[in-house]
Amino acid sequence: MKKIILGIVFNLFVCIYSYADDVDTGVFYYGQGNYNDAIKFFEKACESENTGGCFALGVMYANGQGVKQDYFKAVELYTKACEGGVAGSCFNLGLMYANGQGVKQDYFKAFELFSKACAGGVAGSCFNLGLMHANGQGVKQDYFKAFELFSKACEGGYTQGCSNLGLMHANGQGVKQDYFKAVEY
Repeated sequence: MKKIILGIVFNLFVCIYSYADDVDTGVFYYGQGNYNDAIKFFEKACESENTGGCFALGVMYANGQGVKQDYFKAVELYTKACEGGVAGSCFNLGLMYANGQGVKQDYFKAFELFSKACAGGVAGSCFNLGLMHANGQGVKQDYFKAFELFSKACEGGYTQGCSNLGLMHANGQGVKQDYFKAVEY
């Protein structure tokens, strides 16, 4: 019985390692500019339900790296990865909905996807949500919420979020006008 359990654990470990290995190997080739080999490993990972591989493959289709640029295919791959919990994929998919690339432009769907990615720690998504609140795109205009989201983006290292905080302080949007605080950002 111990041998059977050890065998199952070993096989599980090998499967998990090989999934990660396919993505890691793909990333290595991608970094070298060898897109043809990167695609092979990302495809293998994605077919094995490794959503990180689907995300990476989506990036390549969106940018036309090693493949003909295909926004429809990128949307399909980003959707699979986003549904699998890859926050960066939700962000990229949100951008595609916001810009109407491979899908009909839909600010409400973009808002939903940016929200999911922001909750997953993608500072760029928090920034985009802040813009949507500031401009009333897909949501009622709300400078207070925009300020909160720009703060989250800034804290996450997204410098455009910091810049927008400075502008909001300078213009008194969502906060009391304060030129001294504006300069800090």
